[in-house]
Amino acid sequence: MDSFPFKFSIVIAVYNVAPFLSEAIDSLIKQDINFQDNVEIILVDDGSDDGSGSICDSYHNSYPENITTIHQNNRGVSAARNEGLKHVTGEYVNFLDGDDKLSPNTLSCVYRYFQLWPTVPMIAIPLRFFDGRTGEHGLNYKFAKGSRVIDLLEEYQNPQLSLSSAFIKHQLARIITFDERLVTAEDAKVILQLLLEEPRYGVVQEPTYWYRRRTGGEASAIQQSHHTRAWYINYMEYFAKWVVHSTRTTDDHIPLFAQYTLMYDLQWRFKAEESPDAILNVPEQQEYFKTLRDVIRYIDDMVILEQKNLTTEYKLYILQEKYGCDPHWIKTGNDIFYYVKDQFIYCQSQKPVQIEFITFSNGALQIEAKYTQFCVFDERPNWFFKVNDRFYECKPTERNQKFLTQGKLIGFEQGFSCVIPLDKKEAYTITLYCYADNLYVEQKQISFGKFSPLQKTIWSSYYASSSFILTYRKNRLLLNPYTYIAHVHRELSYLKALWMHKDIAAKKAIILRTAYYFRKLLPSKETWLISDRIDKADDNGEALFKYLSAHHRKQLRFYFAINANAPDRHRLRSYGKVIPFNGWRYKWLYLCGAKIISSQGEDYVYRPFQKNTVYYSDLVQTSIHARISDRKHFYHTKKD
Repeated sequence: MDSFPFKFSIVIAVYNVAPFLSEAIDSLIKQDINFQDNVEIILVDDGSDDGSGSICDSYHNSYPENITTIHQNNRGVSAARNEGLKHVTGEYVNFLDGDDKLSPNTLSCVYRYFQLWPTVPMIAIPLRFFDGRTGEHGLNYKFAKGSRVIDLLEEYQNPQLSLSSAFIKHQLARIITFDERLVTAEDAKVILQLLLEEPRYGVVQEPTYWYRRRTGGEASAIQQSHHTRAWYINYMEYFAKWVVHSTRTTDDHIPLFAQYTLMYDLQWRFKAEESPDAILNVPEQQEYFKTLRDVIRYIDDMVILEQKNLTTEYKLYILQEKYGCDPHWIKTGNDIFYYVKDQFIYCQSQKPVQIEFITFSNGALQIEAKYTQFCVFDERPNWFFKVNDRFYECKPTERNQKFLTQGKLIGFEQGFSCVIPLDKKEAYTITLYCYADNLYVEQKQISFGKFSPLQKTIWSSYYASSSFILTYRKNRLLLNPYTYIAHVHRELSYLKALWMHKDIAAKKAIILRTAYYFRKLLPSKETWLISDRIDKADDNGEALFKYLSAHHRKQLRFYFAINANAPDRHRLRSYGKVIPFNGWRYKWLYLCGAKIISSQGEDYVYRPFQKNTVYYSDLVQTSIHARISDRKHFYHTKKD
């Protein structure tokens, strides 16, 4: 058996990542596996001109037994990795990007599972975004079942495209070569080559690969790549066509996991909104689009339709391109079924509709919703809400969102709204219908937008206005006259559902919601939360804060929100009360109805709970109405 001086070799291709490189290397030095005994880092400086090379040398001087630095002329990430592979001596190999980082438990977890699964050639870990973007990577669904071994012949919908968030055995690292002609998909090509030999790999849930979406410094290679000729021409020639021609089995079939990987990666071609006119000449564009059509003909319809990150308008367009024909539809019973050639795409009853706003005003219920209109269908349907036994026609409203692929419009958002008069003593059942091709079709695929008081995350979601309690059951909105007992019952049911929910944030919401209702029993003043940037003041927000400090009225409370460690915090405290931006007090005041006044329009300013706002959607809606009412009262009584 081979003897390895290190458990891990980490190859880092370095090119102009000076602002981030130290954070990446430090994340390896601080691993809980004991860095100096178990880890070697191979830094390949690929002709950097921003000081990255000097940072590499500095770390080599500090850890000469663990860190090797190689300097070469700029040849690209694949060439840098290929050079680094010549020097690996560890039992397991990884290719960390120079602007990313690993969680401290990564190497110890991966090593433990390699010992548990000795025949597995590769282990992948979850990839999460940080810096300019937060949240989960779109392929993290494969970790939902916990740490396990995935057999791709059985679970082909679980592709792995990143070698940065994966680890391979030394024996495999000695035989792989990154294709230096590719600017994207070089990882996916190597991984497919390995998985074609052994279509299994492990997924380990506990650690995290932190993937940086840059907000500062030079744009990353991936962020720049779609502006290059190689993104189009080289990709199709050396990856897409390679998959089609090199992965076929003896019966001339491409394995489903290879198809799924290719289709997942091809989605970015179809989601690219801009035409490549500025990058490719006319003959090159014609060849590119011809090759793209040729490639998707080798992908099964099932694989296209199963893509989790492609919406229906893109799937419809891809199948049109595959078969070279427009869709057609058939009326059957109370529904309309849409096909491309013989492939069923969707039915009208399952067409996604999102309810964005639900408001009560002047004895009426107003609902505003949106859907996607496919350009291949010229006729726009009419929408109706059936309220008990009466139909109310909706008015169309315009939206700005458009869906383009390579400069071609394939769909756009279309809105509609309806005002429904109400009687406080009546109960109502409200159902959405689409009227198309002389048929009323009941809609069964309804979701709720982030500004709706109802959400589907928790099954017992509800909203209590002063006159009605609103719930959602089996594709229907249910309105019942408000009573205090009914409100208490709905809230207790909701708290129970929160307790049963797996998310820890849902359990925290139980405490905050309970505190909120106790808080409502006490008198309160109108509250303003004022801010400029989250880490800096000295703008309009500070000017307003300073003015209010000198001229404020007794019925108004106001605070300035800024990061706790911001230098401007000390100056602001001389004017009035300052609280940490997005801290617990900021969130609490927001929940209780404070108006947020800021020059910044980011979502995290106006929705400080972010994705967890779903647990407070009804309270936020109530607070919005309170904000409007308080503002009118404040300005009507204002004397100066």
